[in-house]
Amino acid sequence: MNMNNNFKIILSITVLFIVTCLNLSAQTVSGLSVPPEDSVDAERVRIWIPLETTGKCRLDVTIFDKTGEPVRNLINFLAAPKYYNFYWDKRDDSGRFVPPGIYPYTITYCGGDKRERELTVQYSKWEKAVDFVPIDSSNVFDISFKILDDSVPTSIIICNRVGIPNDTLLLDSLLNKGDYRFEWNPEKKIRRGNYMIKVLLGDYLYKREVTYLP
Repeated sequence: MNMNNNFKIILSITVLFIVTCLNLSAQTVSGLSVPPEDSVDAERVRIWIPLETTGKCRLDVTIFDKTGEPVRNLINFLAAPKYYNFYWDKRDDSGRFVPPGIYPYTITYCGGDKRERELTVQYSKWEKAVDFVPIDSSNVFDISFKILDDSVPTSIIICNRVGIPNDTLLLDSLLNKGDYRFEWNPEKKIRRGNYMIKVLLGDYLYKREVTYLP
């Protein structure tokens, strides 16, 4: 293999790595903008940020437990001036559900100005019965999760960006404890853009917005 080929391979890997990182960042922020289906629960975990700056600035949101220890660095990105709504998924930085209770948080603008508020964590019956695997940027329609209880009624629906269903992978199927993986392979060609994956487990609806870039 000559030097030119080596350079092309290294360049391709570098570009792929950068694009993957950008996609992951975008999906993370985008996913946090999707409210829980339960409007009351959504208000308990909602973080409203009116960013009224003259230009982009670093936005940081950190959530703490009652002892003052940080449990989740939820947001840290260069944000354009506008109003933001983010919704905490009740997980810590390790991906584990936090105990029910009151959680203070801070919003830091542009490295200086700071606001302090509180969030309330409560859980529905089935909400903690499943652990979802983080999104794989190479296949955004790969849905993997682990169920921690038996006889969990489960539905999986793929919707377009406005919420209209494209396909149903499962409908009211009873799943037992174990690891599950589902992959959506649409029969017809679909457009690139944003899609919504909805997984309904009993009374808990998990939603994940993904970006499909073929």
